Amino acid sequence: MKYENLPGWSIKVLKSLMDVVTPTKIKLDYDYKEVILKQIDDFLFYLPWIMKVGLLFGLFLFNFAALFYLKKPFTACKKYKFKMNYYLRWAESPVYLFRTMVKGIKVLILITYFSLRELWEYLDYHPEEWHKERTGEYPSYYLEEEHREVVNE
Repeated sequence: MKYENLPGWSIKVLKSLMDVVTPTKIKLDYDYKEVILKQIDDFLFYLPWIMKVGLLFGLFLFNFAALFYLKKPFTACKKYKFKMNYYLRWAESPVYLFRTMVKGIKVLILITYFSLRELWEYLDYHPEEWHKERTGEYPSYYLEEEHREVVNE
């Protein structure tokens, strides 16, 4: 897939980071990482250029600072335990910018991950049905074109 705002090296870093921050016991039938990357790519489009550069520099630093701790870049590390320990070092770092950057990326990944419709189905979560039970009608966004076939049946 072609990304307009994410350089190739950052895609590898984000995919490796997704292995750490997304739940590991839930297995979806498709590559959800591509969907998350597309959402992050779209999000970067709306950021001012200085924030874009800062975020990408932070990802670069996150990847290659692992040379001091893991003796290889974060993307080259295969063991989950080492990846998690390194991630926690950044998330609990005394340096405010490191903590904020890692937690911000985690939020971007998790918001997109938990908004996947396939995950909702796996978790048996149906907010539209719940809304209809409480109010007697579907939410307005549910009546958009992609959902009309279901409502009209």
